Amino acid sequence: MSSEIVCRNAPLEHPLWTFSLALYNQPGVAAHVLERQEAYHIWVNDWLFAVWLAQQQRIIHDDFALHMETWQAWREAAVMPWRSLRMALREPGLEGLHQRTLETELRLEQADQAYLYARQGKLSELAPPSDLTVLIVTSLQRLSVELDQAVVESSAELLSAATSRLFSS
Repeated sequence: MSSEIVCRNAPLEHPLWTFSLALYNQPGVAAHVLERQEAYHIWVNDWLFAVWLAQQQRIIHDDFALHMETWQAWREAAVMPWRSLRMALREPGLEGLHQRTLETELRLEQADQAYLYARQGKLSELAPPSDLTVLIVTSLQRLSVELDQAVVESSAELLSAATSRLFSS
């Protein structure tokens, strides 16, 4: 599956992307999710998707991993090499190249979110009315079954508080 297919089938500018950028820029969020990405190999876009869904009283579908099998291969082939290259370019004197690599990685992340946004109906389900943190915990558990419950709950609390700040300002 190529990013061309994603771009042709889904707009790159969409509400999930707008929400994700705003949430990611909330104090503490970027550092938190990137730390989890490094430590536990989570996909930050999946976590941001889970929070966005929770805002709509939706949760990640039980069959999320099954629906994502083919797409996960695209992520591994397209996003991961750019991420690895960007990390390798953190050397002094390579700042310009590092920045351009980061910009390309960001466009690939945007295409990844376009895929999630376009398929939100298959990747999520309606949840009974509940607290935002509870909905986020449920989705994070479904995304990261190997994570310790304390990690999931602390992440959900931070993401829920950051989301609440977004909508209170």
